[in-house]
Formats: sequence, structure tokens, C-alpha cells
Amino acid sequence: MKEQLVKAASDLGFVSPVIGKSVFSKISDKPFYYLWLCELQKWLREQFNMNVIPIKVNGTSTKHVCLVHWTTDIFHEKRIVGQCYNKVFEEGILEGLKLIKK
Repeated sequence: MKEQLVKAASDLGFVSPVIGKSVFSKISDKPFYYLWLCELQKWLREQFNMNVIPIKVNGTSTKHVCLVHWTTDIFHEKRIVGQCYNKVFEEGILEGLKLIKK
């Protein structure tokens, strides 16, 4: 998933101010990767008015939902459900990047 996200984001012109252009060399380090994901989330929000929001479902300890909202002339919402917070977040970010490519 990590390589897929890096490629999709790079193809759209995302360069992390935290990691710079050497994202492939430093992305293997887990703290850098999560920081990179946060920067990507912020970039989607600022550049494309897209919110990717991972949420823990109330009343359960294992279910998470990631909402991808894109408000332009058309409102789009994609709900991604899963067990692992980080996995759901990554899938939400990837879904957002795919929407931009369309």
C-alpha cells in the first residue's frame, strides 16, 4: 500500500515539505511515513477541498470508518470500513487520490 500511495501522490505533484523529494529513501522509516501521510492529508484538504477523516466507530473497539468528502460542484462521499485505523486511513487517502485523477 505504501508504494502505491507514494506513486499516486507523486504523480499528482505532491511533495512533502517534511520529507522533500527523497520520499522513497526515508519512507521506510515508520515515523516518517505517518508524518508523510499527515502532510498528504493536509495537501488534499488545502489543494482539492477534500477531507479524508478516519473515525473510530462508537461502541466498538475494532471498527473504523474513513470518510472521504469532496465538495466542489458535486458532493462525493466514500465510506471505507475496516478493523485497523491505519489501514483504513491509508485506503481513504488512496481513494481520495483516485478521485482527483478522474
